[in-house]
Amino acid sequence: MRIILLLVLLPSLAGAQTINNVSGEVYNGGSITISGSSFGANGPTIDLFDDFELGSNGSEVTTGAGVAQVGEWDYVESPYVTYTNNGARGSLAAMHDHTSHYVIPTSALFSGVREIFVSWWIYVPAGTNIPGEPWGVAGRGWKQMWITGSATNDDDLVVPSLTSHGTAWIINGNDPDPGYSNYVGSMNFNKGYWHHLAVWINGGYNNDGNIHLWRLTEASGNLDLIEEDDNVNTLKSGGAFERVGADLWGSTTTNCYPRYDDIYIAVGDYARARVEIGDNATYLDCTDIAICVPTSWSDTSITVDVYTGNFVDGDDAYIFINDADGNVSSGYAVTIGASESPTITPPSNLTATKVSQ
Repeated sequence: MRIILLLVLLPSLAGAQTINNVSGEVYNGGSITISGSSFGANGPTIDLFDDFELGSNGSEVTTGAGVAQVGEWDYVESPYVTYTNNGARGSLAAMHDHTSHYVIPTSALFSGVREIFVSWWIYVPAGTNIPGEPWGVAGRGWKQMWITGSATNDDDLVVPSLTSHGTAWIINGNDPDPGYSNYVGSMNFNKGYWHHLAVWINGGYNNDGNIHLWRLTEASGNLDLIEEDDNVNTLKSGGAFERVGADLWGSTTTNCYPRYDDIYIAVGDYARARVEIGDNATYLDCTDIAICVPTSWSDTSITVDVYTGNFVDGDDAYIFINDADGNVSSGYAVTIGASESPTITPPSNLTATKVSQ
């Protein structure tokens, strides 16, 4: 009698997204493949990512191919947006000059969508002014990201707008239909520190829209979800988002040179899905975040181009996956600047069946 052992692979249990392995090179400009489960069948469409590392110090940021890492700027107000290495998170950032002009638009255009995710870093050097200072003068303020339809009074939302009294931040717009408006309170915008903001907007006009806003500041610590507004109207019927303007309006202000860096714009039905690198194993405990750019996405495998932001070689870091439904994975430990090799783990869900002949 011969005994044959058949190894039968049992089905995996369904659950939240899980990272099992990371392979590739975790350095700025490298590429990694993340393997696991429940990532979601579809990833985001990236309209633009610019870390401003392709420019040269002191030169103007311009439109056209090859300026940004992904996509391109469709309009830049000349000569008010320049590259600077003064205070940059990496080697370079974009410096906006508000000393003589109130409109400093750096704009990206796209076909009309109802869902959008925008992530960015912003910095006002110590000893300089925020656009709109001094406060208390009617009509002064600052609009960091202006997300609009065909114009700034069409399906527009400013995320966020600093009002003329200098402390309260609000998400609102010029279009009275639907007229969304919501204060997000004081954001403690400390000068001399980089601040990270990210917003997901699901456009809805039948009480089915969403606005979620995250904030992280080097001055006070962790990543926070500071606005989670659901079941609201964020578009008019038949409306769509068609443009993101970075610093599209800010009052003319003396000694005013805010910096922008790592601007990322994803559009379409899966815009909220993303891959990020953080400095803590728990996502909302991270005190630094760098966003990566997916080049392929499936339920079990994601390949991304790595952009490390303020991380440097040798830093311990963690990979996170947010799926399109807003679920975030546990952090997967990596080392910045290292090559990650695939780990072959023997299957744990095997059973042996005895067959007699």
